Amino acid sequence: MIDAKKMQSIAQRVAAVFPNLAAPEFHSSSTFGNGRSAVKFVFKNGLKLIIAPDTNAPVFSFQTWYQVGSSDEPANRSGLPHFFEHLMFLGTKENPKFSRILQQVGGQDNAMTGYDYTCYFQSLPVGQLDLVAKLEADRMTGLVLTPEQVQNELDVVINERLWSVDNDPNGQLDEALYSALFPNHPYGAPVIGFLQDIKNLIYADLMEFYRARYSPENATIVVAGHVDVEEVLTTILKWFGPISGRPVASRQASGDEHNSGGYTRQELLLPVSSPRLLIAWRTVPFSHPDADVLDLAMEILLGNEASRVHKSLVEDLQIASDVDATSESMRLGGSFVASITLNEGSDSACIEKVLDVVFGHVNDLALKGPKERELLRAKNLSESDHYSSLGTAHDRGIVLGSYELLGGDYRTLSGYVSRIQGITADEVSACVKRWLNRDNAVVIIARPFQAAAIRDEVLEKSGAL
Repeated sequence: MIDAKKMQSIAQRVAAVFPNLAAPEFHSSSTFGNGRSAVKFVFKNGLKLIIAPDTNAPVFSFQTWYQVGSSDEPANRSGLPHFFEHLMFLGTKENPKFSRILQQVGGQDNAMTGYDYTCYFQSLPVGQLDLVAKLEADRMTGLVLTPEQVQNELDVVINERLWSVDNDPNGQLDEALYSALFPNHPYGAPVIGFLQDIKNLIYADLMEFYRARYSPENATIVVAGHVDVEEVLTTILKWFGPISGRPVASRQASGDEHNSGGYTRQELLLPVSSPRLLIAWRTVPFSHPDADVLDLAMEILLGNEASRVHKSLVEDLQIASDVDATSESMRLGGSFVASITLNEGSDSACIEKVLDVVFGHVNDLALKGPKERELLRAKNLSESDHYSSLGTAHDRGIVLGSYELLGGDYRTLSGYVSRIQGITADEVSACVKRWLNRDNAVVIIARPFQAAAIRDEVLEKSGAL
């Protein structure tokens, strides 16, 4: 555990070095992941800093999280935060080649946009802390964009959309699912945006977004790995301390946890070799106590080859080739999704059988709860996955940032294992009954259309027919 008095003393020393800047104040500390520690500071300009030192390897991860994602985009401007993420790599007047500068010192960088955040991250060898902090501080306020650059990058994002959604059956399925699962909700639009909305984005939209969302008050920096707390604190104050905080647009405070739309079923004709089913429920936000319970329910029902649904559909009935699932909790709500691929040539009767089996197992778990061995296996799997997610400095930074931005407090990470191990069979039963009832399920079915028709069309266009 990091000593609080020591951290307060460090904050005071660092503030004295830069008396005219936005001084840091010690906020909190916590342990996680087999004794690892993290500490949080808050600067007077609103910037938050989480440091997780670990000297096991001579590398560190530097991550800048902004509290803005696709759930914050204006109406008819879907895809704006994701598009802007691309633009942040175009550089500033002082540093026009952001990624190349980092590559020259052995670093790697990338970014990701979600429903609730945008995160820019770098993995670097020790000794490069000052460089990466300087670069990230520079582009927080000094991004230079021209209309020509925006148009060029717009073409890149449109092609990404065409490749990942419009020409990808999996992308089309996921888009249809979230649209049905979150109607009239910020999560109902895809993170990448709808194609027409992307095409309609203009230079003025992007610059307004930049000025409104990219500021210290809206940012959390996470530094994990082979670093010294005082050095990190000094470096962050040096480069980010001169940046003035400013008011940030308010975010939607909460989301309706229930899928009030009732049972929904859609069927799509897609270029897939065999039918695929998505069966989903709208569930709870990241900070909700049922979020961890749903993770266990997922493992019991669909988690791996030992799960109930996999055993029934793949081993016993032999009508499915693959069974998978995700249980995801976000800031304003969550989802529980079963993904099932049927055997090639499966007919409508097979599809209905799959639905009966899945809903049957869900209902049985709600009424009777899990068997003792099932619950133990699910707990062990969840605990193992948890520790695996903390394997590298980058991984630890991502987990800490997620807990801070989605759950509101990185410190709740420390209690994950004890929470999981304390969940009872009755709690699993009650949680499944509460959230995974059939009346609120969304079912998306992808059926294959005739491959021969596609082949003939392609051949005709090419002149071969």
